Amino acid sequence: MQSLKKTFGEWEKAIKSVDFHKLKIPGMGYESTSTYTTPSSTTTTTTTTTPMAVPSTPTVGEALAAMNTQPTVSPTPIPSETSNLNAMFGGGIVSPTPTVQTYAPAFGWSQINSNCQDVAFSITGDVWVIGPEVDSNGGNPSFYNTSTASWTQDTGITGVRIAIDSSGGIWVVQASGAVQYASSEGQAYTQKDGICAQDIAIGMDGSVFVLSCVSGDHGQEVLKYNTVTDEWIDQLGSGVYLAAYIDGLPLTIGDEGNLYKMNSDGSWSNYGGCY
Repeated sequence: MQSLKKTFGEWEKAIKSVDFHKLKIPGMGYESTSTYTTPSSTTTTTTTTTPMAVPSTPTVGEALAAMNTQPTVSPTPIPSETSNLNAMFGGGIVSPTPTVQTYAPAFGWSQINSNCQDVAFSITGDVWVIGPEVDSNGGNPSFYNTSTASWTQDTGITGVRIAIDSSGGIWVVQASGAVQYASSEGQAYTQKDGICAQDIAIGMDGSVFVLSCVSGDHGQEVLKYNTVTDEWIDQLGSGVYLAAYIDGLPLTIGDEGNLYKMNSDGSWSNYGGCY
């Protein structure tokens, strides 16, 4: 037991005295075999064993320092989606180049007039606009001829809002609040009595609605024209913008921004704010 007791220096000296290159350890090193034939047809095989290269023996201090060194681990790269697809489908997939895609609508916009105040169209596709202001009641209506791509101006009336009914009749609201009506383009206008309006809308069934000059809960009151009695009937709704739905009932946007629609029983539904 006494012979095993050595200092670190003695162990280091003993280790350094060993010639590792002369050791033959099974499984270490590699062999090279060469075979050749002499002129006398004698085959000779020579096997040479080359010892594995052994690094220099570290000192005790170097060994302790190595023990305190944290190993560096390289993370395994995560395959991309393209490499995954290549593995699934046998290659041939090229990584795409990032691009910005823009949506092109099937129908573009073309300017066909300028300085317009309002626009309306009939069920036959006729397009009408109110042009720039020419007097205190507004601007002249103009009709667009799709065949000649030209405008025909109606100088017989001025207004700020326009709508076309199902029979082609033209309804114009003037800045004064008066509602003017002509049965068709080129015909004289007559004023509808008993109404002061700020906006107008006509349903596909011919129902005529206006936003009156009387204030309601959410804007101006909605009135409907009775073609039989030539009167305007309160619809118990209000708003600041007006339209007519496909079922012939009015819709409004209230002054607080909510959408309202009249129901067939005369009540109104609040569809909330716009997003």
